[in-house]
Amino acid sequence: NAGDSITVHPGEAHGFRNDSDADVTFVCTVAPGDGFERFLRIMTGLAVEGRTRADGMPRSLATMALAIRHADLTLAALPGWAQQPLLAILARQASKQGLDRFWRQS
Repeated sequence: NAGDSITVHPGEAHGFRNDSDADVTFVCTVAPGDGFERFLRIMTGLAVEGRTRADGMPRSLATMALAIRHADLTLAALPGWAQQPLLAILARQASKQGLDRFWRQS
């Protein structure tokens, strides 16, 4: 809703999307923000190449893992002890497919 505001604390699971046909503008402050900005650039590159689904998420789990690792983000819903090895394996698969070019350009 217009004027709504929320605070997301580090490690807190969250997401955002536009479920309407109307344009949406939002202001997001992320500190430090370099990883998040890199993630958005990677996701944009994937979308431009048609490598995302209609909801904007990558078609491949390996591609998503690569984006998360190179943007230095973590998944709040997955424990770190399981997340790091899983993302490493999946990201390696995506790199072998040449998909790491998206983060090199960001």
